[in-house]
Amino acid sequence: MFKRLTLACTLTAMLAGCPLPDDGGGDDDGGGGGGGGVWTALTLPTDADGLDHTQDNVYGMFCSAPDRCVIGTDRTGNLGAVFSATTDEVTGVVLTAAQVNDAAGTDNYLGFTGFDQVNGRLAVRMTHSLAFVSASGDGTNASDWTIDGIGLDMKGLNSQVKFAEANGTWLYFRNGVVWSATQPPADNTQWTGMWSPGRVPPFPENYDELKADDDSICNADPLASTTVPQSSFATATSDLGVIMYPAGGLNQGGASAGAIDAPGVCVSTDGGATFRQVSFPADEIVDTDVGPRGITCTDNEHCWAFKAYQFGEDNPYLFYTTNASSGMSLTWSRGQLPAIELDGVTFRHVFFAPDNQHGWLVGDFDSRKPLLFATSDGGATWEDLSADVQVAMGDGELYTGFAVDADHIWIGGEKGALLASSSGGR
Repeated sequence: MFKRLTLACTLTAMLAGCPLPDDGGGDDDGGGGGGGGVWTALTLPTDADGLDHTQDNVYGMFCSAPDRCVIGTDRTGNLGAVFSATTDEVTGVVLTAAQVNDAAGTDNYLGFTGFDQVNGRLAVRMTHSLAFVSASGDGTNASDWTIDGIGLDMKGLNSQVKFAEANGTWLYFRNGVVWSATQPPADNTQWTGMWSPGRVPPFPENYDELKADDDSICNADPLASTTVPQSSFATATSDLGVIMYPAGGLNQGGASAGAIDAPGVCVSTDGGATFRQVSFPADEIVDTDVGPRGITCTDNEHCWAFKAYQFGEDNPYLFYTTNASSGMSLTWSRGQLPAIELDGVTFRHVFFAPDNQHGWLVGDFDSRKPLLFATSDGGATWEDLSADVQVAMGDGELYTGFAVDADHIWIGGEKGALLASSSGGR
């Protein structure tokens, strides 16, 4: 039986990350940093176990307000954590990997890679599928968090890619499969395989017949070997009205060798029962193009798909749509990106403010210099804001970001890079 934990801020639960003590030393307490200009550099602290997180990779972010954020980190060969933060400082450690290991009865290197709002709670995704870890409220207090079982036959070392829920139906992307359940994750939750064309046997069992009758059915699996935890590989809207993952991606598995989807997306408008391919406009891509690395949807209409890889990529792109709910009839337009050196460009995440007009694209270029592009017209045109970021953090890869509104944004990356701006990065 899984040992369920509810975390509280008590002397015996300092491991849970009660607010950092105020020693009157300003930035020396691990709270805030410098940076100057439009960015404030924040410093990740040491947790109650004495584990230094200043060199963690920042992979996940969620904010309910400018002064109420949670940050998820990972570090190769070490243990990550979840922190509370504002635009000015990191205010506490609210969850540690050691707590998850203790509840799951394991001893794994474990990190936290992103957040999903599901069933009135905030779930944190992890590098291993050891548990379902979620918070009431916005997760900024240690007592908000609980650690529960994940379900029958679901515990393992595969990364958690996506959680989604609507009207009692749960979806879970893991190990190239879209799983479904009719109850929240727990020890006894029974998950059913919904979609995985390349699995043997496939999900659904009649996949081959579906494909034979309708060639628009996606061949690609919801998995790619080049997918890193921090990229927004799969996306699902709050009512499960639109679910997407890449089609034709680099090294992306599928139902049969040689049957490669054209660059585009696999989209479901029936709650994940079927996924159909929608290709990018043929006149907007080149013959050597592959499908997107990541996708973000903010609602049933607005989605963005991006691609750029560091190894000799010659055609970085970002496509956007404003009619995603149309399914097979949705239309993609290509955004105009700034002129940049093409050698070594990598895009890793795109995120938008609630107005769906102000957005930011993060990654790196030219031997790991931080890259930040911004748009104020929904993705049609982009400007390069990378220079100020490099002043604030130096060289390094950017992995993630979050926007509360058009002004208050956060970006994060490797080796503890964590920046906040109250002016949209401008």
